[in-house]
Amino acid sequence: MAGRGPGAGGDPALRRLRRALRFTGTFVGVCVQDLGGTRAVADFDWFELRDLAP
Repeated sequence: MAGRGPGAGGDPALRRLRRALRFTGTFVGVCVQDLGGTRAVADFDWFELRDLAP
């Protein structure tokens, strides 16, 4: 299964793990932390994911 990125190959153990975890595809998340300790908040009104492939 070349061309699908790292870890996308035909490793039987990996396929069994995906089935066991019911993995359905790519996951995207956002994490924001107040490292300065100012108790600031981060509110997001929207999120847009764009394909960067040419």
